[in-house]
Amino acid sequence: MHIAMFSDSYLPYVSGVVRSIESFTRELQARGHTVFIFAPAYPNQGPDEPHIYRYPSVRTYYRDFTLAVPFAPELARTARGLGLDVIHVHSPFIMGRAGARLARQLGVPLVFTHHTL
Repeated sequence: MHIAMFSDSYLPYVSGVVRSIESFTRELQARGHTVFIFAPAYPNQGPDEPHIYRYPSVRTYYRDFTLAVPFAPELARTARGLGLDVIHVHSPFIMGRAGARLARQLGVPLVFTHHTL
């Protein structure tokens, strides 16, 4: 399967959400699935990695945390071309809504995980 994960946080930011995404990704890949991650860009993120797509973002008042601005037509076109079978969103916020919208547009199942109380 081709699985897209949408998250409001990802590496190099460290959190329980990020660790969960890493665990999901590792286990799904071990079972032969392809995982694509859609997350905000960070100033200190390092070089681009395969299968990780970064949306432009703005810094917040939280240290090292940015908010994605998911209005990037080229990334939407890229996502549509990946042959996605399912989209997994990791929050109800900005990136979660972007992932849910894409799932609806593509007619693919949506999995939702909310990691906080």
